[in-house]
Amino acid sequence: MTPPGGAGSLPLAEVTLAEHLHEAGYLTALVGQWHLGAAGFYPETQGFDINIGGTFWGAPATFFHPYKGARRFGGEYRYVPGLPGGRASRRVSD
Repeated sequence: MTPPGGAGSLPLAEVTLAEHLHEAGYLTALVGQWHLGAAGFYPETQGFDINIGGTFWGAPATFFHPYKGARRFGGEYRYVPGLPGGRASRRVSD
């Protein structure tokens, strides 16, 4: 079977719903994985004011403070840009 072709990223020329909402005065946010391109195509380039987790890595390495490290990913150090630290006893969902 031949896999389908794809652009690998959402073209910047495409107008997203987030861009329409942003232009109308709404604060837009993306929380979660993006999978629509590398850094030059991250959610901030597509109309989102806030981007938490919509990067190459997606989820934090751990849901416990400090939300970064190498636990779940075979030794590769990961973090989520824009995710602030917290108290040592807190989970993201607390």
